[in-house]
Formats: sequence, C-alpha cells, structure tokens
Amino acid sequence: MRKLIGGAALFAALALALAACGGSNKTSSGSGGNAPNQPAQASGVGALKAGTTPLGTLLTDGDGRTLYVLTKDKNGTSTCYGSCASNWPAFTATASAGSGVTSSLLGTTKRTDGKTQVTYKNQPLYYFSGDANAGDTNGEGIGGVWFAVGPTGAMIPKAGAGAGAGAAPTTTKY
Repeated sequence: MRKLIGGAALFAALALALAACGGSNKTSSGSGGNAPNQPAQASGVGALKAGTTPLGTLLTDGDGRTLYVLTKDKNGTSTCYGSCASNWPAFTATASAGSGVTSSLLGTTKRTDGKTQVTYKNQPLYYFSGDANAGDTNGEGIGGVWFAVGPTGAMIPKAGAGAGAGAAPTTTKY
C-alpha cells in the first residue's frame, strides 16, 4: 500500500512539473529537439492521420503517435520553448494530410528557434515525452492546458475532467 501511495505522489509531482512547462513565456535558442521517447524526424516526412486511441479518434503522426495542442498558443504561434520543448517536442516534420485529415486545416508556423512547426487549424502540434508507444495519450489534460486534438481541429477533453475542451485553466499559474 505504501508503494502505491508513493508511486501516486511521484506521478502527481511529475504531472505538476510538466504542467508548469505550459506556462513558460521564456524562449530559448536551444534545439528543443525530440525528447528521449520521441521519434526522430530525420526523414522530415510525416503523414498526419486520424488514429484511434483510448480517447477516441485523434490526430497522430504517420507512426500513430498522439499529437497535442497547448491552450496558451494563440494565432498559430508556439509558446513552448526551452525545458517545455524538452517535455513537449514540436512536431516539425514536413507533413501531409493522410487518412481522416482535412488538408485545408494543415499548415506550418515558424518557431523562434528557427524550426518550422506543423499546425492544424492554426494550432501548433506537439508530442509528449511521456508517450512511449503509438496510441499512448499520457499527455492528455496535463495542467489543464495540454490536449490531444481531433481530426476536426477541436481539442479532446480528458474523460471525466469536468471541463470542456479548451476551457481556461483555473488552478494553473503562468
């Protein structure tokens, strides 16, 4: 029982630390590269597709890895750099519209670190470093600011979260 409580406390601390990344206004000229569990984008090609996950149908990369949006991002501009980008690497592949994806919603934005980030419905897309496998959705709802995105471009609310998708966080400080 003690191990279970300790594990839950560790998970909660990790979630709070990762949520804090969503509130950073700092920018960095660092690489902001892929987190250890994230796929390398060496080929520079990524077919965006609608994939089935435990949360429902979401946008994924060509390998089925869940893509997320940050509610703090506005007008297609990323606000996730430095340590935030280490936990939430930008989706920077040259993307094409695959199965279930509306090509007119697909775009790009130039990041302050010089990379071109893929957007969907004018929302920059990210991976979550805590997703190890295709279909994982461990970043969903973290800090009330990180959400998976559906093929219509709408944020997917975490099941049982009680707040609508994209609702303004009430307890996260920026």
